[in-house]
Amino acid sequence: MTGTAADVGARPHPRSGGGAFAYLDLALLVLALPLVVLGGAPLLGFGLAAVGWLAARALGVVADRFAARSEDPLRAMLVVIAALFGRLWLVVLAVIVAARLGDDQDGLTAVIVIGVAFTAYFVMAILLRPRPPRRAAAAREESNVIDTTAESGAR
Repeated sequence: MTGTAADVGARPHPRSGGGAFAYLDLALLVLALPLVVLGGAPLLGFGLAAVGWLAARALGVVADRFAARSEDPLRAMLVVIAALFGRLWLVVLAVIVAARLGDDQDGLTAVIVIGVAFTAYFVMAILLRPRPPRRAAAAREESNVIDTTAESGAR
């Protein structure tokens, strides 16, 4: 496995060539507020989901910055994985608190808001992920062909 510590926690980022699309999930949160108000959905559920999602995103940014600066790929990977679980707990906690402080409708609103934000974030993470240069990919393919030829010749 090759790569740098910075590759461990690759996330959508404006400098990765995605521009504003890296923040699509955050834009959807802002654009959803008027719809939530006009639709009569519970504001408590929306607010707690938004706070939970923003906290989760902030934790991801902190973990990614640490991973990018780390000289130890194992430590970088462990921090990113721990942050991943922390982010999961933050959004689950937001849903639970919304359902407990409000009612089932608040919890449902929180689930929907987080689900939409996560979907946007996940799609952008896939579309904007760093890709290896073509030369490196071609060299790996050539290396695999040579290895396969050497193995079949040894039999």
